[in-house]
Parts: sequence; C-alpha cells; structure tokens
Amino acid sequence: MIEEVQKYVIVGNGFDLNLGIESSYHSFMEFMAKEHSLTTPEEYYHYNSLFVKQFDGRQLNWANFETLFENKVLSINTAKYENIQAVNEMDKLNQDLSNLELEFYAYLKQSYRLWSKSELTTLKLNPVYEKLFDQAYVINFNYTDSLHDLDLAKLASEVYQLHGNLKQANLIFGGGLVGHESSSLLHVEGSLKNDKMVRVKRDSFIFSEFDRLNESFNDRADFDLYILGHSLASSDLPFLRRYLLHARRIYLFYYGNDFEEKLKILNSQFERDVLERVRLVTFLDILQKEPCKLFERSFTASDRKIADKELEYFEELFNLTIPKEAIFSKVLISGRNLNEENIRRIYVRSEKEAEWLNWVFEQLDFEDEVPSVPICIENVQGGDGFLTLLKNYSFKKLLKHSSSIQIINSTLLFDNIIDLIQNSSCQQLEIWDSTLKIETKFELAVDNFQRLEKISLKNVRIEPIMKEFDHDSLTLITTLEEENVRIEIEDCPNIAFERRFNENKQ
Repeated sequence: MIEEVQKYVIVGNGFDLNLGIESSYHSFMEFMAKEHSLTTPEEYYHYNSLFVKQFDGRQLNWANFETLFENKVLSINTAKYENIQAVNEMDKLNQDLSNLELEFYAYLKQSYRLWSKSELTTLKLNPVYEKLFDQAYVINFNYTDSLHDLDLAKLASEVYQLHGNLKQANLIFGGGLVGHESSSLLHVEGSLKNDKMVRVKRDSFIFSEFDRLNESFNDRADFDLYILGHSLASSDLPFLRRYLLHARRIYLFYYGNDFEEKLKILNSQFERDVLERVRLVTFLDILQKEPCKLFERSFTASDRKIADKELEYFEELFNLTIPKEAIFSKVLISGRNLNEENIRRIYVRSEKEAEWLNWVFEQLDFEDEVPSVPICIENVQGGDGFLTLLKNYSFKKLLKHSSSIQIINSTLLFDNIIDLIQNSSCQQLEIWDSTLKIETKFELAVDNFQRLEKISLKNVRIEPIMKEFDHDSLTLITTLEEENVRIEIEDCPNIAFERRFNENKQ
C-alpha cells in the first residue's frame, strides 16, 4: 500500500472573495467612503493616513496596504525629524492602524454575517475542494469561519488560523519588518509595535496556533503545498518560505492572469528549483453559484470516458490548467471560469464538441467585445448538435467576428453558413474535402464579404437539397473590376468563378 503524501493548504483572502464574502480592501474602502462621505484623496488621508485608494498607480489590495504601512514606518525612521517629532509621527501612524483595524473588524463582521445568512452557504460544494482539504494541514490567514461553515475544517487534520479571527476579535494588521534587511534602520520608539511577528507573540491565542503548527511540521517528510487565494506579496512570505523550500510540489491556484505576479514574486525570492516545482491550477469556483458541469476523470487508458475528453476540450478552449492527479479527478466548472479572453481558436470536430460548445456559449454573453479568433469545423456532418450550435446567439456573434473559417471533411447546409458570415470580419474562408448542401444559394456574391482576402475551395462537392433544382453547381460572383479577393478553386468541377460587370455603369 502506497502511503499518501501529506498536504499543506495555504488559504488567503481570495478564498473568501470567491465565496462571495466582501472582504477585499477595495470593498472596505468603498464602504468607508460612503459611510463617512469621503470623496477626494485629501478627505481620505485626513480621516486616516492609511486610507489610500491606489498604490503605484494600481487599485490597492491588502498586500499593498502592508507595504504602504512598512514604507511609512521606514520613512519616519529615515526622515530628519527631531526625536520627539519622530515619536509623535510613529504614535499617530500606530493609532491610525488601530483605528483602521476596529473599522475593518466592524465592516467584516457585518459582511460575514450577511454572507452566512444568505443562500450562498446552501450551494453545492465543488468536490475538488473536499478532496483537497481531506486530511490536510490548513494554514488559514483569513479572519472568518468560512472553512467551518462549509464543513471543510471537519475534513482537515488540523486548521491553524494565524492572523486572528472575528470570534476572538483579535485581527492582526501590520507589516513584517522583523528580520528584514531594512530592520537595522528602525530606531524610533514604537516602530515594531505593529509588526506582525511582535503582535503574534503578544496574543496568546495566535501564538499557540503558531506553536501547534511548528510542532506538526517536519521538513524531512514528503508533502505537497496548495496555495489558495494568497497573493504571496505580503509579509506572510518569509513565514511561508520553509514550506515553499521543502514542498515536493507547489500547486499555485490562480484567477485570471494573477499567476504572472505570483511567479514574479517567487522568482525574485527563490532559486530556480522552487519555480520548477510550481504547478499552476485554475481557481475554480468553490460553490456552485450558477450552471455548472461536473467532470470525473478516469486514470486508466482502458477506462477513457467522454467526460475526460470533454474536460480536455474545455481546458484547450479556455486555457484552463487542471492537474491530472487524483485530487483533481472530480471537478465542477462554472460559466464564471470560462473567460472568453482566453479563447485563441475554436474547433468543432464532432457532434459531441458541438454539444459542448453549445453549453459553453449559453454561459457567455459577448456584450462588449467579441474576440476575433479562427474557427475550424472538421468531421461534422450537420447533425442536430451542430444545427443547435448555429442557432446559438453567442456563437453566431463569434462567427461574425471570426478572423478565418475553415471547413474540412464535413457535410453542411451552405445556406446557413453563408447567412451567418456575410458582412462579417472573416478574412479567410477555406472549404476542403467537404459536401455543401445548397437550398437556394447557388450563387455566392463575394462582394458581400467586405474584409475577405482569400477563398480556398478544394475537392468540394455540391448537393442540391430541393429536387426542383436540376443543377448542382455553385458560382462565385464579383462585380469588382479589380481582384481584391484571392480565389483558389481546385478539384471542384461544379464550382466556377465569374466576374459580372454592372451594365448600368457608365
């Protein structure tokens, strides 16, 4: 029997945000602005010197907030103040932090209460997280009891809540300058009062949590590290260092493109071997908030299932990264995880893929910007699944904006395709080794494709649908004197190209 590898799971604020708990710095600032009628940067600063909406030109988050606090501490220590003035400045900064903690405690308590009473807590849990937390050692940097609410804490071997919690009313804010190379500059009294390490040692409950965690950790044992919703950009990173250094594998969950910033941080703080052990994982929704698809992977070649192929199709289409390890064998994917910005190319290579795409485009709504991507239709014989897809509103918009369309070894109703892509953005149309069933459109006006640069037809058979049409040919027509579309016709005896000049033209 193979012994299971230990699991350490790091839980950050992104976990609670995914659940729908309004715990972000931005949400807190918006609440405070409304509560105290703050509008200008000056009003924010006058209310509390730590109230800043932007940092380095970007919207502030909690990691930036810690850096902001650390910078202010260092600034006071390096400024040419008289000692008494420096102490007064530091006292004010520490008082501002204490006030902000109290304000945030009240805000988060209310936000968490609203969430815990909402229907969100009754939603189905994504099974991937049940497997992930089962028998895991969980290092929780959040203040809420969301892990208990979802019964994930019951599954875990241990849960360590290291920054305090709402029940104890001992939330820890602050910086992490202890042990930092800049710590030698600190000489003003009170500079370390709100350093996280100092505050941990002053709080008996949190200190005991750290003690329990330290006793459980064995750097010689094999373990995998899972990082869920933690930015890695805060003062927690020095503490996490030993876990990152000794983990067999590091599973870094990401949302959107935030993996770039996380990898950048790891690259700046660690040797190459740490990055080589990182495996990126798409941060799938924890709760089923909208229509979802359940996928169950099989792990033997003889037991390959349709679900395996469907999941691989979704991964390819939306650039999802879901590892093939047993923990990820059963996952729920929601429409929110399908980011149209990640679509680089669309393949429809079977009726099944047409059905899968139909579900996908029922979840997507291209209201603002429709991606212009190549579309390839291959080995499709015009069944119900494909016909339903052609009626899908989002897919029709995508066809209209496609950069190129390729049809290979397929049998399609030509009239439907042409109606959908006329006056479109399509620059290249290729139809190879296919049969085009034509109802009425035996002539195709090339001029209706204003952005078309090339038409390539190879080994294409024409088949009329209605018996009253006794011809089985297709004519491509243009009224333009100059060829602005390159037309290639090969092994297509029933397809011709004709230039018809306007007789009324003077």
